Amino acid sequence: MDFERRPILVTGAAGGIGGAIVRHLVAANADVIASGRTAESLEPIVAETGCRALPFDLTSEEEIAAALTDVDLWGVVNCGGWGGEIATPMETDIDVFDKVMAINPAAPCS
Repeated sequence: MDFERRPILVTGAAGGIGGAIVRHLVAANADVIASGRTAESLEPIVAETGCRALPFDLTSEEEIAAALTDVDLWGVVNCGGWGGEIATPMETDIDVFDKVMAINPAAPCS
């Protein structure tokens, strides 16, 4: 498959699954924009693949909007997430639950 240098955003690109997707998309000739919380966390995948880094926090609508204002995207792979703790819904601390819900279902584009 050839993505013909189409721009694709990958959130959670500093992690294991996100990093693997970045590698796959770069190999398929996509113009990959790797996102994570910090520029430092993205340095290894950028150095390895040559993708572009675009750090922002998925829990902040303001950061998402500011980061993506002038970015033209063909596609998005949302791998950003946070596992929190292993517990039943009744035992999960409400602050942990709120953090999971703020990050995991986030969609950086509208």
